[in-house]
Amino acid sequence: MVFSLPNVSQPFVVPIALKSVGPSKIHIIEYDIVTRDAAEITEALSIVNQQVFELVPPVPGIGASNSRLAD
Repeated sequence: MVFSLPNVSQPFVVPIALKSVGPSKIHIIEYDIVTRDAAEITEALSIVNQQVFELVPPVPGIGASNSRLAD
């Protein structure tokens, strides 16, 4: 857990997720904050914002079908 890292002293974190969804396209999801006090009991995250971004100029390897992380 992020709060157990020695250099993290903030009272909350903002979880995010990123996934390549196509050639030079990234889906980014921002979740609601998780406070240090609630971290141990938090069972689900709430989405507060999400967007698909297209990288211009294209970035080779982002969303490529031969990526090691591709589904």
